[in-house]
Amino acid sequence: MKTTATGFLPEYHPDAPEVSLARDVVITEDDNRLDLSLIRGSVRIGGRVTFQGKALRHVPIVVERLTSTGELDYYATLFTDPDGAWSVPTWAGEYRVSSTYSGPASAPVDLAPRGPNGEGVTVSTTDVLGLDRNLTSGVIRGRVTGAGEPIPAAVRLFAAVPAPKAPYTELCLNVASAPVDADGYYAAVGLTPRGYYVVAEPAEETSGLYIPEAYPDAPVGCGAPSVAVGGAEAAPIDLDLARVRSSPPSSESPSSSPSPTTSPSESPSQSPSQSPSPSPSVSPSVSPAPDTGVRPWLIGVPRVGGVLAVLTWPRPGTIVGRQWLRDGTPIPGATGLLYRVRAVDRHTHLSARLTYSRADGSTTTVTRRTLLVR
Repeated sequence: MKTTATGFLPEYHPDAPEVSLARDVVITEDDNRLDLSLIRGSVRIGGRVTFQGKALRHVPIVVERLTSTGELDYYATLFTDPDGAWSVPTWAGEYRVSSTYSGPASAPVDLAPRGPNGEGVTVSTTDVLGLDRNLTSGVIRGRVTGAGEPIPAAVRLFAAVPAPKAPYTELCLNVASAPVDADGYYAAVGLTPRGYYVVAEPAEETSGLYIPEAYPDAPVGCGAPSVAVGGAEAAPIDLDLARVRSSPPSSESPSSSPSPTTSPSESPSQSPSQSPSPSPSVSPSVSPAPDTGVRPWLIGVPRVGGVLAVLTWPRPGTIVGRQWLRDGTPIPGATGLLYRVRAVDRHTHLSARLTYSRADGSTTTVTRRTLLVR
């Protein structure tokens, strides 16, 4: 059993810095109360992440510790602060620090120096700070708001790739993602050079209130102008989501009214979307749930070091959001197409939750079967 808390050293039962030194927790028929006392770390490892000399905010960072058996063990996930700084309390040992893996179009970026043979940073009895990294390319960052105010949201990067078979010639795939902080800021790093379609969508708790959109102010998908990565990227990519309209505006043409009495020949059961008027549906409550098509499937090797993938066929006008789960609980930062199984996943059940969102705010959520990591 591993216990973690912000500002304290994570530990395995009982008081062990790594899983190889831990002992099993035996469940009996008696009272299974287990009191825990974490240590507030006195030694820290930390640094600062910048992009072209400017602070890079909310970069997801993963810290791994090299165990006594020579394996990399997940240690902590954290984000850079508004000044681009990060730090975490540590046990003595060797650590590796990188940006988190966010999808097949990105690669983890080392945020701490490596030795000639790939050695990490060694921590003993004093702080190891000043692990600064200035990135010069491979970054898309900015801010997401809803009607001008920060909202719970997510950013997904799409790319047009050749289709593997007819009748499609091109697919629009979600190839990377970035979480958004409480003030709306996000940063995706380690991106391979290409053009990306930047899409912001509301989080689950606000999915019925705001309309997803692609930058700049375009419908979702791969039809908007792409954002080039690989050159001298400079300007932040900001998106402001519009609110979902709950009723038709007063200037709406009578021909788009959902009332069945507007035309004697119109059937009362007829949906407003069947009206010959070119106007779009004016109420999200009458739109059907997103068509998810063929159910997504989960593939891969459920072993430490293996890679899992959750696949689904793209549907026109629909954004697919992914969230990997460990024993039913969301894994921080794990929102990409692929997920690399870590040591912390051993003996747990991994699954993926997919959320299909349409521009009118309607959503459908599907959770795929679990895989036991051995």
